[in-house]
Amino acid sequence: MSYYITLFFICIYICLGQDLINNRVLPFIEASIATESVRTDPDDPAIWIHPNQPELSLIIGTDKKAGTGGLYVFNLDGKIIQHIDNIDRPNNVDVEYGFKINETY
Repeated sequence: MSYYITLFFICIYICLGQDLINNRVLPFIEASIATESVRTDPDDPAIWIHPNQPELSLIIGTDKKAGTGGLYVFNLDGKIIQHIDNIDRPNNVDVEYGFKINETY
């Protein structure tokens, strides 16, 4: 049994050591646009793409703070255009195209 444990740690050491040997540096990517800040804990963005005018598409996201969270809608310039506050830990925004409700799309 100790043979396998030793072998396991040797494999881990070899795998982790490769990055140190290669001395890789990851590129820095800077955002060209950022959204306006939400109050505390932004998360779960989704993008709704306008069917005819892509420039009118929207970014939807949450502020997951317990008790005082919210749902935020941003335009493509990152400006808040609508929000709903005081939602207890909203989570997982999804966009569904062609969703039928009450016999309409």
